Amino acid sequence: MNLKYFKNDIAIIENVFADKICQQLVQKIDELHEGKKLFNRQQSENVHKIKKQDYSVVVRTSNEELEALLGIFKGEDGRQIPPSVIPRKLGEALQIYRQECFVGPEIECRCPILKFQMTPPGGGYHVWHSERETHTVGRYMVFLMYLNTLPPGSAGETEFIRQELKVAPEENTVVFWPATYTHPHRGNPVYGKINKYVLTGWVYI
Repeated sequence: MNLKYFKNDIAIIENVFADKICQQLVQKIDELHEGKKLFNRQQSENVHKIKKQDYSVVVRTSNEELEALLGIFKGEDGRQIPPSVIPRKLGEALQIYRQECFVGPEIECRCPILKFQMTPPGGGYHVWHSERETHTVGRYMVFLMYLNTLPPGSAGETEFIRQELKVAPEENTVVFWPATYTHPHRGNPVYGKINKYVLTGWVYI
């Protein structure tokens, strides 16, 4: 795991998981979609596709709930890996981000839920927004973990308008940034024929 980029309180951290966990997560998200266990924004938010289009499921970070949803992962050496590896490795990445932002240990952070999401071609979160609103005031930081790499020309970047930054989806890479109004962003449309897969969540204090 290594820090690739840090500027304007945005961090990009590479090589978060080992054992091809990202590829296994993509497969599991596809299975959940086929089993009609993912929900789209039209169902959950009654919003038009021109604003938001993706499919997702939210789960608490307990090993029991993660295992019920995802099952067990397989290591490259054949060993079984519990899904608790996901919040554990994301927690290690969070520590790197905290150090860069000078967020000391006296501030207790928690990440109670994870969101697994698939964005089809043409989809995305097309409106500028921040992650802290009236009903989400406890959000302190946000993270977005890319589970697959999109081919050149496929777009699908996470774009930060004030920071003039576009982050292209790259497998096994996580982006952290503040949840507040200083970092409005959007998920650009996905072009081509390949879905975009991410794991996202929020850090609370």
